Amino acid sequence: MSLDDLARLESILRHPEDLFPDIAAEAGPKIQAVARGEYAQGKGPVGQHAPRKKDGNLALQRPLSNVTFAGVGSTIAGSAEDVLRYHQKVITAPFPERKTFPGDGDPIPSSWEDAIKEAATNVFEKATEGLK
Repeated sequence: MSLDDLARLESILRHPEDLFPDIAAEAGPKIQAVARGEYAQGKGPVGQHAPRKKDGNLALQRPLSNVTFAGVGSTIAGSAEDVLRYHQKVITAPFPERKTFPGDGDPIPSSWEDAIKEAATNVFEKATEGLK
């Protein structure tokens, strides 16, 4: 390994936070795909969503299919239609809890975590490409 390669590797290992914006940018669309797939099955980040009261079908499918995730700096931001905000807390009728995003203190779903890990692996591999 050349001295330049060693210096590059040292920089990556000493300052992994420099890779965070790239990881967030790659992870956002991955989480979006996973989350939308789960929403389509009636599942939110903390478990199964309550069905619609009027007919028992899956609730909020159209607004959940439009939820987006994107890297914003070193974070991954989720965005959703305003109608979904009524379902974010444990409350009584007429709006049962149907979380779109994990709340404060809620763990990140393991499927979302896997998407972040995959993105981090890809970004690290790209950053260290060519090192021998």
